[in-house]
Amino acid sequence: MALGELGRSHDYRDRADAGHGLAGFAEMQEALGPLLELMLDPGDTFVTRVTAEAGTAG
Repeated sequence: MALGELGRSHDYRDRADAGHGLAGFAEMQEALGPLLELMLDPGDTFVTRVTAEAGTAG
């Protein structure tokens, strides 16, 4: 899954993009692990915020 790889990037913007994209797949078992890692991102709260907001939009 390409978004999972993007979610492991060193760049916080890439991780935020991955979280935003993965939020649309939250119902899929394969997305849960990467989404949880992005929600708890220790490197940048921006990633957490973008991921959470994407999960509530829609």
